[in-house]
Amino acid sequence: MPRGSWRAHASTRLASLALSTWRPESQVRSRKELTSSRYEKDYDAVVLVRFDGVESEFALEYERTPKAKRRYEFVRYKVEHEDQLRCFVYIAANYHLLNYVARMFNGTWRPIYFGLLTDILQRQLDMDVLDASQTRRQPLRRALLL
Repeated sequence: MPRGSWRAHASTRLASLALSTWRPESQVRSRKELTSSRYEKDYDAVVLVRFDGVESEFALEYERTPKAKRRYEFVRYKVEHEDQLRCFVYIAANYHLLNYVARMFNGTWRPIYFGLLTDILQRQLDMDVLDASQTRRQPLRRALLL
């Protein structure tokens, strides 16, 4: 699925979750470049959801293809120094890519979760995600509450 198509489809599907805010990359970049409340990285989206009486905000990244290890080291540095967000969700196009990307973040102290594109489109917050240590699988809804 082309990158732009995924964004449109995912934003429509996630809007059904009582989504408070879906800020696409263009708005994330604008905030980073034009305000003092800056994100460390140009995330694909920053999402704010409300469920079970709780609000949770997280960065959402979509990985269609693998990047070089050096690039992930830079991204990891940015994520670990992010002070505007506490949670990060990586959505991968397939299981092999999910495992590859998750390994790049193994050992991080930040809450980073990994899931599949098909799962988030079908199950939204009830999709299973894997933590960065690749040892714990849980529904995204639960991970966002931690």
